[in-house]
Amino acid sequence: MPNNSVYQGRHTHSQGITLIELLIGLLLALIISGSLLALWLKLQAATLQSLQQSRLHQDLRAINHVMARDIRRAGYWGWTPDSNITLTQNPFMSAANDIIIDRADNHEPEASCLTYSYDANRDGLLGAGNTEQFGFRLHEQAIEMRTGGSAFNCHTGLWQDITQTGTIITDLRFTLQGRAVVPAAGCSPEQTCLIQRLLHIRLSGHLQDRPEQAVTLEEQINIRNDYLG
Repeated sequence: MPNNSVYQGRHTHSQGITLIELLIGLLLALIISGSLLALWLKLQAATLQSLQQSRLHQDLRAINHVMARDIRRAGYWGWTPDSNITLTQNPFMSAANDIIIDRADNHEPEASCLTYSYDANRDGLLGAGNTEQFGFRLHEQAIEMRTGGSAFNCHTGLWQDITQTGTIITDLRFTLQGRAVVPAAGCSPEQTCLIQRLLHIRLSGHLQDRPEQAVTLEEQINIRNDYLG
């Protein structure tokens, strides 16, 4: 007969995972999962911030583009050589209709509004049933474009908000510079002068509830129609 004592001596017992080992494993898994979750949340926040910054840049660039594209036309006049008035009598460059920098009201920054005119329908006449007096202004944290009105200034008239929802405009500044072309030495009050004009636009804003992510854009544009007067 086989010796049972020999078999019993060779028999081994397998042990399972203890409760302490199980708890340690769970704790390590929770720590790793928490770290991965924190990293994912951080990446998500960075991605969201980047998207918000991109959107803000896009909004401000779009506003700048609209303003620059239209302001470049300031002073255009559909004058023809057979006209009975001279070039120096351009109605779109008269004192009341030429480029004027002001502000909407005393609550807005200085030089945050610009008005100008041009011959939109190329008939050589100012107005005549057409809106040919334009402007842009900062008003109540939004950029507004002039669409009409009887009085032509920054304080009255019809203005339309062109700012995207959720974008807060904090600053708008216009700076106009002129350089005499003829005569090159400079103009005197008695002379007829041709003046090239350069407009600098500074626009600042942020997304709603994100004032710490403010963005400022600056642009210089050449007014296509030189001032003659």
